[in-house]
Amino acid sequence: MKLSLVFFAGAVLCSNVLHAAIIFSNLGSGFDPANGLSVNEGVAVPFTVSLTAPGGQAYVLSDIQIAASDSDSADIAAVALYDDSGVGGTPGNERDSIGIDLGITAGVVTANSINHPVLVHGDTYWVVLTSSDANGAASWNFDELGVAGAATETAGVWTYNPTAYTQGAVEVDAALVSSVPEPGTLTTLGAGLSALLLLSRRRIRKQLH
Repeated sequence: MKLSLVFFAGAVLCSNVLHAAIIFSNLGSGFDPANGLSVNEGVAVPFTVSLTAPGGQAYVLSDIQIAASDSDSADIAAVALYDDSGVGGTPGNERDSIGIDLGITAGVVTANSINHPVLVHGDTYWVVLTSSDANGAASWNFDELGVAGAATETAGVWTYNPTAYTQGAVEVDAALVSSVPEPGTLTTLGAGLSALLLLSRRRIRKQLH
């Protein structure tokens, strides 16, 4: 019984094994380390999830890779994911925020997701880079594909210009994960683990006596 319960628990956990997928990327073959968008408050790049998850599965944010640098490498920077609920389709609600360390030399930095929000096929999201430096020491380096369209934040207000700004280089990686186990499955798993714990306690008591 003990062995079967272990196998059952393992099967439930394995049903949620993650599989990586690229949801969005404008990196091309690289990025332009000599040019970029100056980041004082916030800069955002939009993307739309174009991959459909198979039945019973969903995409959740895995990590965001961003090409950026900081001229003095002493400021606090963060990469965040926002939904598209802002005024006029600009960044709205923050879904995830990850603190990052930027080097003086431009390079691709990976920000691993903390909240792992679900990314829905057909929905638009925003990758946002923010810096604590009001003078714009942080720089989000341009992608080499020359894709235009970025939003900038001033005094908490977002303005999107689809043509004026070349996008900062970014890749969004998501994990394909099976749906959350049904409540009945979780209940069965909990009952099984409780029985396993009870058997273990009884065995210990017998050994003590």
